[in-house]
Amino acid sequence: MGQAALKTLLTGNSLAGNGKDKIPAEPYDWIAFYGRDGMLEMRLKPAWGGKKFVGRWWLMEDGQICRNFGTTRQQEGCWRMYREAHTLRFVPSRGKAVEGNAIMLPGNQLVRIDAKK
Repeated sequence: MGQAALKTLLTGNSLAGNGKDKIPAEPYDWIAFYGRDGMLEMRLKPAWGGKKFVGRWWLMEDGQICRNFGTTRQQEGCWRMYREAHTLRFVPSRGKAVEGNAIMLPGNQLVRIDAKK
């Protein structure tokens, strides 16, 4: 996917996934919200401790999506995303990144999760 398509797809929405070899379905292994201002929030499923990470996301001109949850470049990871039927496949292109599958969910799903607590 190109930079413009990814920006439209991600900005203000959430990605939810279940890892490399599973089709994304509830309960998700993780959910990440891509803020309009470049802020990124991700929460792991409760069975993994429910830990929340906050960082930044950006798009490269060549269509890579990148994120960093830390303060050093060693904590940065980038992917290329591909549409596959009803899912998105993300393939590592550099840094701390893992392969996986996800689906798009409208808006900030983390706010909805926090409201249920």
